[in-house]
Amino acid sequence: MAKRSDPIIPEDLFHAIAALVPRLIYIAEEECGVEPIELLVLSQIRHFGKPHAQGKAAILRHDLTQMLKQKFRFTDPAVSKLLEDLQENGLLFRTILTATQRQESFGDQHGNKLVVVLTEKGYEKIEEFKNHLRSKVDKWLSEQPTRTRAAVRVFRPVAVEISRWLVQRYEPQRDAPATGEIPPTMPSE
Repeated sequence: MAKRSDPIIPEDLFHAIAALVPRLIYIAEEECGVEPIELLVLSQIRHFGKPHAQGKAAILRHDLTQMLKQKFRFTDPAVSKLLEDLQENGLLFRTILTATQRQESFGDQHGNKLVVVLTEKGYEKIEEFKNHLRSKVDKWLSEQPTRTRAAVRVFRPVAVEISRWLVQRYEPQRDAPATGEIPPTMPSE
């Protein structure tokens, strides 16, 4: 158990996060030509989407809108504008499902039939961002001493668990507001 004088999250970690966030934004905007929130929308569709035409991931427009409103305080017009911009850039398209298509993709033919579908160009944009990050991490890691590389390997499983927990917070149909609590499956003190 950590002592009060030994905080669980050290001050250096807060500083690292503050330095990392602008760098991630720079990579998204300047190196990949996409806004961070646009990248999040594309990733949301890819991660939580259901198979649609030609196996492309599709998510109900309602679910995507709810996530953006609840987690990022978007308004309905702001969501529409965001999706319009992404569609104009060829990263996704919006369509209406038939009752049969909704049943096949989402297990229910009733309810909203508007969907947002990730295009091949959208998939490529996600991969472009990931490749930029991987390249930068690989370069940094190759310049580190053996002990640092070993520590990164040890920390990787914890980072994966934290990542899964964070992604789960944006899962469609998750109506409860995020509490910030660490779930029981997460490492704790």
